[in-house]
Amino acid sequence: MNSKELLNTAFRKAKNVRKKKKEDIEITKINAVRHYLTSSIKKRIKKTNIKLGGFEKELIRAEIDEEELRKEIRRMKKSNEIIEKLFKEFKNKMKTASKEEKARLLKAFYGRTSSVVKKLSFEESEKLLRALRRLPKLKNMPTLLIAGFPNVGKSEILKRLCKTKVKTAPYPFTTRKLLIGFIRDDGKEIQVIDTPGIFDRSFEEMKPEEKKAVIALKNITNKILFVIDPSETCGYALEDQERLLEKIKKTLKADIITVATKKDIPHDKKTKVDLEINALDEKDVEKLKKEVMKLFFK
Repeated sequence: MNSKELLNTAFRKAKNVRKKKKEDIEITKINAVRHYLTSSIKKRIKKTNIKLGGFEKELIRAEIDEEELRKEIRRMKKSNEIIEKLFKEFKNKMKTASKEEKARLLKAFYGRTSSVVKKLSFEESEKLLRALRRLPKLKNMPTLLIAGFPNVGKSEILKRLCKTKVKTAPYPFTTRKLLIGFIRDDGKEIQVIDTPGIFDRSFEEMKPEEKKAVIALKNITNKILFVIDPSETCGYALEDQERLLEKIKKTLKADIITVATKKDIPHDKKTKVDLEINALDEKDVEKLKKEVMKLFFK
């Protein structure tokens, strides 16, 4: 939605209106423009006025400028007030105007309302609506987060644990958004979420996908599966991965299972973890699944 589209549609509707009984066609036309513009703007304002939980709210905050959104909404409300005043003003003038004068007033009304609407920007509200459409659909149930640096094997673990089809790629930043799956075992169910890569840096310096990961850690659950790649084929040093794990332990009051992946790849690095697995080995995945279930159902 932009101001040009809004005006074009409003004027097209006015062009197609039929004269109402006891009302001049010019008044019918300006009323059609007024109604379409103000109702469209009201709908946009209403769409931005939503109640979100902590997790969804923080995700949205990572993508929009809240202060700019508030300013944008205030400008939309003010514009609607001006359009309503213009309608009343021109309607009253048209009631006693000649035919030629009514045509001039109609053109003037179009010009005045165009000036008002053209000053509007829907940039932040459009960002909000796009972000809302992209929000992951999470269930209110026991939830496990899979965390760790990019390309350590988080998406593969999610796919193997949950039997969920997840696209993977052999390069960093494979997971561009939160990916969700479910572990079902003996009548019990756990929601599992793979987060984007988390970096050891301040929140302000993070990219949008990194911010989502931190937000998820703080708002979704206190159960975490932290994945480490000791082989360093992920492109990140083991020491950096261990540093990130320690930072998460200090920052969050969470129950954490640490798992080292890619045990089939030869390396001489040592790290302290709860499990070492090859995500392509069914027996290893089953061991991990049992540990995860014990984390929730002791």
